[in-house]
Amino acid sequence: MILAIHYIGKNGPISKEKLFDYLTQFSDKEEFEKKGKKSLAGATTDVLYNIRVLQFVTGDDKNLVLTSSLTNDHINLYSGKQVYAAYLSNDKEGALLMLQTNALYYSPEIRDLAAFIFRRKKLSKSDIGMEYDRKNVFGHSFNPFTIDTSLVELERLSLLEKHKIGETAPSYIIVNLHNLIFAQLLVEEYCELKDKDGTVPLRSMKERFSLKYNMNYPEFDERFSILKNSLLPDLIVGGSYEKFSINMDIAQELNLYE
Repeated sequence: MILAIHYIGKNGPISKEKLFDYLTQFSDKEEFEKKGKKSLAGATTDVLYNIRVLQFVTGDDKNLVLTSSLTNDHINLYSGKQVYAAYLSNDKEGALLMLQTNALYYSPEIRDLAAFIFRRKKLSKSDIGMEYDRKNVFGHSFNPFTIDTSLVELERLSLLEKHKIGETAPSYIIVNLHNLIFAQLLVEEYCELKDKDGTVPLRSMKERFSLKYNMNYPEFDERFSILKNSLLPDLIVGGSYEKFSINMDIAQELNLYE
């Protein structure tokens, strides 16, 4: 996706055909034929579909251009031009973070799957299938195919790794806890810990994340600050005596809680 964004940013507006011609040079054609995967045309169509859904690209098939800005009242998302600028400045980590943020927002069911795996530390595909097959999450109904594609998407976003040892079935591990996944976990834990007045002592939440997710206090503080001050500025409501609450209307609007 980053290669497609870079090409459109450098040459746009361009046609879909020119983008596909460019992308096919990075595909292993022999691998596609050997494994019987979808055609190269189908693969490049998926790339364009994804960067459109994630709001990085706009325009019709003859005039593809990068989005210049995205506006959302409650979350800071990224435009195609921001990803392009990060790539040009050789900030590949920043460009990937932007892709991850938009993907986990526009595909909340994938984020929910990632949160589930993170809670359980390590899971086989059969374990995941037992939980998610035929499960409806944020309006998305999972089946074996969409479970597979979701796992592949999380791998492509560098959030998930598949480990295989010997002849055993592979296990899936979350290797990068994006702050939107953290936000979903925070909302879930808040619902369990909140007092009658709707607040939670910050220290109690830190202790919960330390015991349950092995997250030390400095990491929690940093992630909590990012949510409050930049990524989701309206989600967390500060209170007295080092307590806080969650705006649950916003949490539901952002698909952080059903």
